[in-house]
Amino acid sequence: MQMKTFAQRTKLSPKTIRYYEEIGLLPPPTRLDNGYRDYNETDVVRAR
Repeated sequence: MQMKTFAQRTKLSPKTIRYYEEIGLLPPPTRLDNGYRDYNETDVVRAR
């Protein structure tokens, strides 16, 4: 799922999600060929 959907599901802003990735609270997600972040259900559970 893309950032927008991930943000809605976790009730976090995209800026907060990127910050959490930067400081290591969330692992970096896989990236699609176009460079977009690709989150999965495990990431949603981890972020909550």
